[in-house]
Amino acid sequence: MNCGLLPLDRWLLRNRKGALRLAAALAAFVPICWIVIQVNGSFPGDRILISWMEHPDPSEPFAWIANEFSLLGTGLPSCVSVAVAWVLVDRYLGRRYAMLILASVSVVALNEILKRAVGPTPLELKVFGEDVAPNYPSGHVVYLTSLCAPLAWFALARHKRLIFIAMALLTLGMGPFRIVAGAHWPSDLLAGYALALAWTIVVLVVGLPWAAAGRSREAEASITARA
Repeated sequence: MNCGLLPLDRWLLRNRKGALRLAAALAAFVPICWIVIQVNGSFPGDRILISWMEHPDPSEPFAWIANEFSLLGTGLPSCVSVAVAWVLVDRYLGRRYAMLILASVSVVALNEILKRAVGPTPLELKVFGEDVAPNYPSGHVVYLTSLCAPLAWFALARHKRLIFIAMALLTLGMGPFRIVAGAHWPSDLLAGYALALAWTIVVLVVGLPWAAAGRSREAEASITARA
């Protein structure tokens, strides 16, 4: 096993079969949830929020936080966030680790294809009418989870607990605050988390040995240059 791997990385790769099974289970949740929605008209728990979704009225500071999370997942802020993550990871961990960030975030494209293929959920159509955009899975959740999850892993592997906590809070906060904003049903969020985490697990299992090998070569080259 690559000597450049950190203990947490080695633990993941030793348990890669279990990790990939978890990824498969998470990925399977997305179509299973969609089937339940189609059969029942909604996912359990979604209907409870109909009145809120029709007229969301969060108090402060929840309204402000919900708005900030909404902005974070829009075009320019999301591109800037990915660019900043790329620069920082490239600087401190190396180019290959930065490539893993892009590989993880690429699930956003898959999610957009999926959303357009399945269209709005029956409950979305019933509550808001025919002129609505596809809502399943949540693009905001997929984006932020796929960006923050690998960053959280890198931080935890290097004992950077504050960074890990910040990434975890951002990831966990996006879902609930999309409900606060009246933008998504719980099923949209659960599917978004499941899809993004499944993709990220595969990226880490496949990509960590490659990234660590590049890091080792960079270290060896640096030592040779100093000699």
